[in-house]
Amino acid sequence: NLILKFLQLSNQPKLPPTAGFLYLSVCLYISFFTPIYNNPPQASVIRNFGPKKKGKKLEMAVAASASCIFCQIASKSTSTTILHSDEKVVAFEDISPSAVRHYLVIPVEHIPTVKDLQRRTEDFSLVTHMLEVGQMLLHRDAPQCTHYRFGFHQPPLNSVNHLHLHCLALPYTPRWKCVKFLSLGSLGFLEAEKLLEKLKPLPPVISKV
Repeated sequence: NLILKFLQLSNQPKLPPTAGFLYLSVCLYISFFTPIYNNPPQASVIRNFGPKKKGKKLEMAVAASASCIFCQIASKSTSTTILHSDEKVVAFEDISPSAVRHYLVIPVEHIPTVKDLQRRTEDFSLVTHMLEVGQMLLHRDAPQCTHYRFGFHQPPLNSVNHLHLHCLALPYTPRWKCVKFLSLGSLGFLEAEKLLEKLKPLPPVISKV
């Protein structure tokens, strides 16, 4: 049983198997049949404009960014307490924490999800920086914790269509929230290190002439 195995590895108390599947079912239902909070469908067109994709699509992209709650936080247009900010990323506490410390690190640029990242130097560097910031904050604010997790929810289980790294200093609070961070392949929680493996640029091919 995947959920019981995960709980044992995480040193969490055993829960009824149906509890985890019920939670995942609710997440899937919300993702597919209800609108994602503050996430206009145009958000995915913001990145990687080709020279011909301008005009109306650009206007849609600007509108999507303007209505994104995380873009508003990144631009310091809300009352959210900022834990860290620089030219690339902003960090703040999750509005509904699932652990002793639960922070989010987001890029200033509006990137919808992990699906919009590519195997290239820019994206690899960005995620590396996000991870370094998250590690720095948790080691600073929760030095007593011995277990940390860093990763991303993959669509359709992401709550906001603006890339955000979950930084958790364990244990989970309450303990059942560990179910939210199950690694279930292409659908579940994606560890930051695994994402970096996918994004790491390939070495240049040296042609032998």
